[in-house]
Amino acid sequence: MRKVTASVLLICGFYSLKSQTVSTEKTDLLDTQSIEEVIVTSSYGTKKLKEEVVGSIVTITSKDIITSQPYESIDKMIAGLTPGVQIVNNTEVGKTVNINVRGLGSIIPFSGLPGTSTQPLIVVDGIVMREDMPFNDTYFDGSATAEMNINPLARFNSDNIESINILKDAAAVALYGAESANGVILITTKKGRKGKPTYSFSTQYGVSQSINKIKYLSGQQYAQLLNAYEKNNGKKDPYQWNGNDVNWFELMNGNGDFFRTNFTASGGGKYFTYRVGIDYSKNNESKIMNSLEKKGIDASLGFNYKKLKINLYAAYNNFFKKQPNTFFNIILSPDEPIYDANGDYNFVTGIPNPLAAANQNINNVDNNSLLSSLNVSYDLAKGLKINSLFGIDLSKKDNIDWRSGLNQSGIAGNNKGRSRRYISDGLNWNWSGNISYEKNFGSKHHLDGIAGLELRKNKDFKEAHVGQNFTDYWIYQDPSLGKTYTYKTLSQENSGRSVFGQLNYDYSKKYFLTASIRRDESSTFGPDSNASLNGAIGTSWVISNENFLKGNKVLNFFKASGFMGKNRQFENRQLSFRRTV
Repeated sequence: MRKVTASVLLICGFYSLKSQTVSTEKTDLLDTQSIEEVIVTSSYGTKKLKEEVVGSIVTITSKDIITSQPYESIDKMIAGLTPGVQIVNNTEVGKTVNINVRGLGSIIPFSGLPGTSTQPLIVVDGIVMREDMPFNDTYFDGSATAEMNINPLARFNSDNIESINILKDAAAVALYGAESANGVILITTKKGRKGKPTYSFSTQYGVSQSINKIKYLSGQQYAQLLNAYEKNNGKKDPYQWNGNDVNWFELMNGNGDFFRTNFTASGGGKYFTYRVGIDYSKNNESKIMNSLEKKGIDASLGFNYKKLKINLYAAYNNFFKKQPNTFFNIILSPDEPIYDANGDYNFVTGIPNPLAAANQNINNVDNNSLLSSLNVSYDLAKGLKINSLFGIDLSKKDNIDWRSGLNQSGIAGNNKGRSRRYISDGLNWNWSGNISYEKNFGSKHHLDGIAGLELRKNKDFKEAHVGQNFTDYWIYQDPSLGKTYTYKTLSQENSGRSVFGQLNYDYSKKYFLTASIRRDESSTFGPDSNASLNGAIGTSWVISNENFLKGNKVLNFFKASGFMGKNRQFENRQLSFRRTV
């Protein structure tokens, strides 16, 4: 799929900033600029002050994120805090969330046809996170919702985040080339600092319930309306109320609760720093019997000796979601009883009894993942530095979906019981090496730049075991035991390499110019070309630094900027195998 965009934008911003006094004394604990003033502009080690940023970047720090909210992922916590970024939440915990940075920038997959991802590139401490998405919506068994996909941002601890920078326009994302058509989200985790060991412990508990509920008819009201309807249609013996009154929505949706606890320890000496965190959370949804449990441990180790800096980050997470209540929104007539005369679940013709399905079915997903990165930098000379970063994202997911033959959800024709198991193995790794240079010329000219090489590889393997029609159809059965059994696999593997560069110039902290270029080579490009050249140029004018606005108490910060950019995105390619028994 070929996507080329070119755009020109003029942005004028008015900001009122609180004045700060920052000590210039050198210490081991604080930089001369506070964290609020510095913006991470890429995962390649580039940072800028607010006024020096030409592109459009939204910055959120740990102070802005209210982690006490009963959300399982960071994207839900920052909804509404990011102008120009639309976050469409999913009411089911742990499920994928749509993040649109200035609208959609890709072709959306539909009807089983391959497309490109519509989500922004997510980078955590230099690790390019993999997106959990099906290769083909309908390939496994003709159901677009067969496999349970999870939110990648729900895989790690939200209390561990130092800052989030969302790169939105062409000038900001150009350094990432073809993968940045939908924007880039840079997440920086907290690190240890020199000093005595410090410990932190937090725990929280909350409850949740459905709001703005629809008021449904009672059993008697339903019978009265149905009676009148049948009379008006000439029925001689209209319907009479059977005495049952069931609010199916209230039955399948109740009160939920949320529990989370987190412990961290950090500190460091002259050369070494460390930070270790352990977290646990359990979210019982308001949809009865559905829950999400997460366990995780993360560690960051730093080494700083003269001109050499090394940082190692690793985070392991276990994500376990139970979702047997898949029919929470199916509303049966209020005169339909829950149980029959024998005390068994009432068997509803054509439609599953929601409570029976929730108790008799199984729908679990168990995901284990590891994020890790190693960053090494060395100062060759004043203003000249080399940097190497390696990141890896490993994930293994096991999804079991059992539909009991005791209720309608597990019955198809004369077959009883449906069992599906989906196993996914994912691997992403990326390595980049770059050299950066920074120098002041005189009192008003400043120049800095970066040039580098990047290698990457992505490998996904999915297998589906689908069986139906079992002898023991009332309890969970392995798919292979079904009288009809199908085994399918899907695999996707791609690799690529890129060279990139960026040059920044500013004059007197008033006039800024940035130019970026990147050449991507990838196995995912179409046969017409095996490479893509992407780039952008942008400029900004900090008008508030002009003499005629200096000292203005009303207008503290006023900037105009413009940019042009080009981007061509990747394709998806797949291999498949099928065996039916």
